[in-house]
Amino acid sequence: MDTAFRPLLNTTVTVTTSVSLDRYGVATYTGTASTYRARVVQKAEKILDIKGNEATSSHIAWIDSTGTIAHTDRIVFNDGTSPPIQRVERYPDENGYHHLKVFLGSI
Repeated sequence: MDTAFRPLLNTTVTVTTSVSLDRYGVATYTGTASTYRARVVQKAEKILDIKGNEATSSHIAWIDSTGTIAHTDRIVFNDGTSPPIQRVERYPDENGYHHLKVFLGSI
């Protein structure tokens, strides 16, 4: 991420990767979690979710990572809450990808 934006990342989020889904769609997660610098704002916004359905997000998180976060992964805020991931977007510039924008549902 551009160093000019780093001061805006005023919190951290912890992401745990899902390894499988059972027949009911409930995820099983790895034992290892990654913590990233982030900016999380509460903002209701109409979006298309991963399935292409219209949904309303409750939070948006800009995460300082070039990795992959899937809608089946788990994001945990510093207060321990874990909203569902509705959509993940990656933004490149002339140097490649530098952050993720994650739309989160209601807790």
